[in-house]
Amino acid sequence: MVAIVATFRTLRVIKRQTSIMEGQLALPHRAYLSVGDPEEPEGNQVSFPIENTGRVPGRITHLSAEVIFSTGDAVYQRDIGKIANETIAPANYGSFRLSVLLPEQANRADDLVIHGNIKYDTGFKSIDTLDFTRVYVRRRSEWVTAWSSVKIDFTTYPGNKGQQNS
Repeated sequence: MVAIVATFRTLRVIKRQTSIMEGQLALPHRAYLSVGDPEEPEGNQVSFPIENTGRVPGRITHLSAEVIFSTGDAVYQRDIGKIANETIAPANYGSFRLSVLLPEQANRADDLVIHGNIKYDTGFKSIDTLDFTRVYVRRRSEWVTAWSSVKIDFTTYPGNKGQQNS
């Protein structure tokens, strides 16, 4: 009976050590995807290069993109998503591109905002999410990176008698 208990304890220790070692191995060697800057929009399409700077292939499982722009008389918003199964090899820049088709009205927009979300398998039984936001400033013919962080503050306003909401 004592031998059985000792065996189970040993197996638990081995399982815990294996789990720790897998975690240490996964972090430096996993897939890390990043999104490069696209060229100027061509017609009604924009393509973003996807790069894997990790050491193992990454597999994209889901893509989504949101396009927002204004033409002066109206604001347009389009959100699209797609299940995917695309493998991105490490250190193979530009081998995969995320192409976003734009509505015809986008050609008249001053600025064009594209927010994307890529879910991918890191190569070690985990899914990571890559969010990116790029803004095309037409008057300068260049893409800029936008940081998607928003701060919401419920402070006083003239009509609420100085009470602060939290």
